[in-house]
Amino acid sequence: MVIELFQVDKIYNRGEPGEVLALQDINLKIEERSMVCLRGPSGSGKTTILSVIGCVFPPTSGSATIMGKKISRLPDHFLCRYRQSLIGFIFQNFNLLPELSVLENVTLPLYPMGVSPHERKRQAEPLLNRFGITHRRDFPVASISGGELQRVAICRALINNPPILLADEPTAHLDSRLAEQFMAMLVELKDEGKTIVLTSHDPRIYNYSGVDRVIDVVDGRLKSTVGEG
Repeated sequence: MVIELFQVDKIYNRGEPGEVLALQDINLKIEERSMVCLRGPSGSGKTTILSVIGCVFPPTSGSATIMGKKISRLPDHFLCRYRQSLIGFIFQNFNLLPELSVLENVTLPLYPMGVSPHERKRQAEPLLNRFGITHRRDFPVASISGGELQRVAICRALINNPPILLADEPTAHLDSRLAEQFMAMLVELKDEGKTIVLTSHDPRIYNYSGVDRVIDVVDGRLKSTVGEG
């Protein structure tokens, strides 16, 4: 299994007046080369599950194993290292820096790793070419279209060639045509060996033919599963 969560709980602000039990007794296994959608309303806990999988923070209790690495009790600097090497994130609003160029945004994850400017460009060029935005390489992100923003976000997520892609409500602000294009690109990446976990309450996502499994998240618990797994 690429992703394994066992009896995972997550408590925010533990021991404080604002304590919140965000996840309770999460048991989840996700296989390699699969696409899984966590379905649920805002506040259901699906983004917190994504954050545990993405090594953003460890669970409060229980066990989380990502690509064979137990992350449950790791200090922050080790979590950061695993996150950089194993995970690609695609955010709801893309989280691109508008004043920077397309190339600079795509290569941002390489900066903390000390990768040289020449090597950053070398790694980015095949991705920009593949997703059809080479001609926009030096344009500031603020000047490009919604479909191009989407492609920049995917390129940035792939720049370290991570085995796992995580996407949080990725079609929330996309029209039907762009949502279809986005899902088609993800299916292509899955077929190449990526493991993909999405969160969404968008039927265009969880009804898409390339999604292998849909898991309902309600009040911090997994309630039901549709599909294999």
